[in-house]
Amino acid sequence: MARARVNAEWTDAPDALPLLRMSFEQAAQAIFAGASPDSIVGLESVRKGRARPKPYLHWYAPIPVARLHQLEEVADSIEGPRYWFLQTFSPACVSRREGRVLEWCGFPIHFSPTTNALRELCAIVVDLDVGREQPKRRGEELTADEAIARVRQLVGDGSLPCPSLLAESGRGIYLVYLLSDSRQGSRKPVLNGKDTQEKWRRVARAFRLVTTDLAFDELSTAPAHPFKAPGRGAEPARYYAVARDSTEVRYWTLDEIATALPPAEERLAKSSPPAVGPRRRPSGKFDPARPERRRLHELELLAVHRGGIARGHRHRFLLCYTTDLRRLLRKEGERWVIAIHRAIGAARELNRKFCEPLDDYDVRSICRADSSVAKRQRNETVARLLDVTEAEVLALGLRSIIPARLAAQRDAKKHAHRSNRAARRAKVDELIRAGATIAEIIAATRYSKSSICARRKALGIVPAIT
Repeated sequence: MARARVNAEWTDAPDALPLLRMSFEQAAQAIFAGASPDSIVGLESVRKGRARPKPYLHWYAPIPVARLHQLEEVADSIEGPRYWFLQTFSPACVSRREGRVLEWCGFPIHFSPTTNALRELCAIVVDLDVGREQPKRRGEELTADEAIARVRQLVGDGSLPCPSLLAESGRGIYLVYLLSDSRQGSRKPVLNGKDTQEKWRRVARAFRLVTTDLAFDELSTAPAHPFKAPGRGAEPARYYAVARDSTEVRYWTLDEIATALPPAEERLAKSSPPAVGPRRRPSGKFDPARPERRRLHELELLAVHRGGIARGHRHRFLLCYTTDLRRLLRKEGERWVIAIHRAIGAARELNRKFCEPLDDYDVRSICRADSSVAKRQRNETVARLLDVTEAEVLALGLRSIIPARLAAQRDAKKHAHRSNRAARRAKVDELIRAGATIAEIIAATRYSKSSICARRKALGIVPAIT
């Protein structure tokens, strides 16, 4: 390894972090050491998509850990900025049409790097968004050297654990903490799970307390988030080992990092006004999946009303239906694999009722097209995709899937009602403060006596007893 080229202001200091420049292969070997051979390392690039002409960041190629030596070759084929994930994914993230044995042939290979597909947690990355020309947050005006000097100071006084790797991401800085499941034996990444991932997120959020003056990026608290990979380009990322020798790279356990950091602050609930009178008991009717249930019911009504979905709407109908069904099942606590299989079964039943059924391969592909249940089309978008008419809305009594014109009319009516209610309440408050009697307020605003008394209590105005 070659010695890192860094600013003399902090290199010459006696307590400076020792940095060794790492090549692409050395960084990959340090990050993914001990990972399962069939686990997937994901690469992404900024390029045009099939449906989006404007370049954007999305999948490029999945590389098994067993073929980690090909990672640099595949990354070199990317024109422009290249990104990689510092966690590994399950082989299930690769679509079956790509084959069980992944062979790099010089063309992008589709895979789905979602949080549900994570297999091993190899690192925690603290992204510091410094070096911005037009800073909007505290610390963004710092240069990379100034940020590293600040990191050296935090490590020196024990406020920040010493990172395993450090990377210059063009203008910003990455602090990489490599994870191990235990301190005994050879290094093994932390296996992903519900409890483990929640612990990982708590530890990642705890770094925010220490790096508040260094423009901490909130996106780095997501485990399935890509970061710039080493290599060429206008702003290439350079990775360094925080050690005097390549064999001294530090691996942390989640418990060790959690002990060395202050606890992450809990999210405070919104303050509510003091309750007036006895508290109302919850009715138990709250259903977080109610929007999905309603829209699934309306999609089924639409299919029956049309006598089956005809050509031109089949793919869109199944995509909207299965996406909502997966989201509903996930809210009910089903695993994402089970949710996809149940969505495929429901899609097959609907497909049999179509005027011209689709092939089973197309049905399964549509059900897996959007593996992220967080994505959900707006009601107006679904109505536009399926060409829902106003006559169908009136005939079926649709309330969710309605055209944009009806949705705009409903929103306007709702806002007008809210404005009138706010104006009436403001007038009641004004009369109460002016000392008007209840009879005068009722005559002027048509409010009920109980409502007027409740507003008096809310305003802290109690009439004198004569």
